[in-house]
Amino acid sequence: MGTTMKRMRSRPNILPNLSQAGLHSRNFASHGEEVQLHRSDYWRTLKAELTHGPLKRSNNIFRHILLAWMATGGPAYAAPPYSGTIFIDPDVITESDPSAFKSIEDAGRGYRTMYDRRPEDWVYLNAFLFTASFSDGGDVEIQVNPEFSDVASARAEAQRYAPVIGRLPSYLRADVRTIWIHRGINPFGGGNNNLLIHTGQAEDYVSEGILEETLVHEACHTSLDAAHASSSGWLVAQAADNEFISTYAQENPSREDVAESFLPYYAYRYRRNRIDSSTAEVISRTIPNRIAYFDEQSFESNVTDPSGPNDADSNQSNVSHSWLSATDRGAGWKSFDWFGYFYEASNSWVFHVDLGWFYRVGEDTGSAWLYFPAEGLKGKGGTFPSYEEWISGGQEIPSDLVFTGGTPWFDETTGTRRQPREVYELIYGRDARWMWITRNAYPFLYDSAAGTWKYFLRFEDAKLLFNYATGSWESF
Repeated sequence: MGTTMKRMRSRPNILPNLSQAGLHSRNFASHGEEVQLHRSDYWRTLKAELTHGPLKRSNNIFRHILLAWMATGGPAYAAPPYSGTIFIDPDVITESDPSAFKSIEDAGRGYRTMYDRRPEDWVYLNAFLFTASFSDGGDVEIQVNPEFSDVASARAEAQRYAPVIGRLPSYLRADVRTIWIHRGINPFGGGNNNLLIHTGQAEDYVSEGILEETLVHEACHTSLDAAHASSSGWLVAQAADNEFISTYAQENPSREDVAESFLPYYAYRYRRNRIDSSTAEVISRTIPNRIAYFDEQSFESNVTDPSGPNDADSNQSNVSHSWLSATDRGAGWKSFDWFGYFYEASNSWVFHVDLGWFYRVGEDTGSAWLYFPAEGLKGKGGTFPSYEEWISGGQEIPSDLVFTGGTPWFDETTGTRRQPREVYELIYGRDARWMWITRNAYPFLYDSAAGTWKYFLRFEDAKLLFNYATGSWESF
């Protein structure tokens, strides 16, 4: 798990009354409010599945819980700080930056299928062709619309944009195989192993100083979207942030969020000295989990232009991110707006109003391991079959146990049949487990044994986890 676990002392037996701290037994969730859903499109689709699709016919207890939960308010987003991120700063990449572009060679004429935004359609043209070479990657074919009339004019356009594209990070050019160049004041484009340029629009971008920034955005569509836009890690980061960096990303979360988020990430992580401190603060505050996600991809081995905080800022940050900085609510109770209310005993055992008892390892709210003890018979010691052994052994029910209704398979509170895992835990309890928590992601928890992220949901008396590896809900 990447850390050394300390020997845990006994869990306290007595818990102070919540009423001593003026609290009530309710679900204290992120930001001190009731749980809010995060991705409007995702939850809208999920609700459709719950009411009309396959989920209507399965796992009824979770279905009713989720439908009731959705009725409490739905997704809540803060207003994005920007309309579009290519306009944040014109100096993230500049003409003075080095370019990996080496040379251009004429490749004659040839018919190519190209996309043109003027008719918003594919066109089949006898294009001027050029081969652009880059020092850090493969060659790219530049296809220039024959409307530029002669090879010299077409070559001038190819030579104009190839050095600019060479200034982009190599991983953003990794999947670029072709470049289309047309006239017209029309938006650029990315995807299809291609970058699309309209020269009239390029003039506007040059005058605003954002030609390189725009090409970064489009290259993200070409080289990053396929691997990241719908990945579970990205969706977890997106949901954990619960905000979008731009209106464009918010309105198009599945199509534009990676491209809109990457440029500010690149500026924040690799060009910090080129943006002002207020811009850096907005970026880090709005998309901290997306930043962490991009960091995990190791796009670049070294951070350039670091310009990090000074020592005083670092010390203050360490204090504000410590578990000791929680608000004192009296009678031993404390709270964070992101975590809710909890009582911490002197021996590192903690009782949380939703999560229950756990043992915490780590003093920084940015990274801590939580140990949840075994429950039921497993919590009392002894030898019991594993879940897999119980299944292969025929799911035997111990003869000395008595159940309401005569069987553990029927849940009288919901009128539904319990799943095997539920019955197993009803009989034997649950194994102890370690889960990793960070203030920027909670109520997402990383389950060490399962090796995956899980989303925690408390709804009335039910405690649930959504398992992103299996795509299903499970009891906590």
